Amino acid sequence: YPSDLEVPHADFGGIVCCMTRSFRIQIGLHALRKLTTAGGFRTANSALMKTRLKHEIMSGRSVLVVTEQGLVQRAVSLVAIRLVNSRGALFAKLGNIGDAGCEPNCQL
Repeated sequence: YPSDLEVPHADFGGIVCCMTRSFRIQIGLHALRKLTTAGGFRTANSALMKTRLKHEIMSGRSVLVVTEQGLVQRAVSLVAIRLVNSRGALFAKLGNIGDAGCEPNCQL
């Protein structure tokens, strides 16, 4: 415990995100084929959506996995950071002020 059969508090998508890029791509393309053959793209923009999703997989921005239930799930890695100074003030950018007024643009 943990063993190679079960990793506590981890799901397949999380484990795949930790694999090498070539494995993530192969697993993602397999799931994309499953999604395509199962009729997962049924909108007017289906070809564009499929192309964008494939590009995300190939570039490493996201990975598709097939869940235990046979559903296709998109997994992405995400990092969140909180920057504060010694007084506890949060460092963040909420927007821009220009000639047109305030424009939202939330960023660290």
